[in-house]
Amino acid sequence: MMQTNNQLSQYSEIGLAALAFIGFVLRVRGIEFGIYLLPVGLLGLGLFYVGQVFLPTAQQVSPSPSRFNPLSMLVYLIALAAMLGITFKLSLLPYATDVLKYVLASFVLSIMFVLFQYRVSQQPVAILHYRYLLSRCVLIAATSFLFYITPYPKIAKLYYPDKPEYVKALENYLKEPHNKNYQKKVKDLGDF
Repeated sequence: MMQTNNQLSQYSEIGLAALAFIGFVLRVRGIEFGIYLLPVGLLGLGLFYVGQVFLPTAQQVSPSPSRFNPLSMLVYLIALAAMLGITFKLSLLPYATDVLKYVLASFVLSIMFVLFQYRVSQQPVAILHYRYLLSRCVLIAATSFLFYITPYPKIAKLYYPDKPEYVKALENYLKEPHNKNYQKKVKDLGDF
């Protein structure tokens, strides 16, 4: 039964990641359905990570009798924040880079704690759980870092390759989101 739960969760994770990737490809291709598919995949992935806390393996390695594992919960909440930050960045919302910066700092700390727990664990179930948790931390942190270093104009050029004036206006707006002139220019040019 344990193996079936792990396989089901792996397939769910891969399916949601594939859904987000397909949404991104459709978005870049200019197909409107990608606009909706991308956040559904990413946010679904974030909620999936939070749901991982309630799996039997996370509860078996819990240090408390209530079967609550605070380290797992912390890591999966950071993973949710990472998915939100990536969604905001791909939606070209201001301050998404700041969200990803805090997510990366949190991941560095959580990787250290998970690595420590992995090294001191004696139970085979705990070793497997922390190995899985460590691999998720590294994978999501690397993905978050990739989106953190990707500049907004590059994403905007992917989305709007035939509208350079809109991309330039969007770039100016994202540098200074409180500037009313930039907001108006983006709004005026954005009515396609």
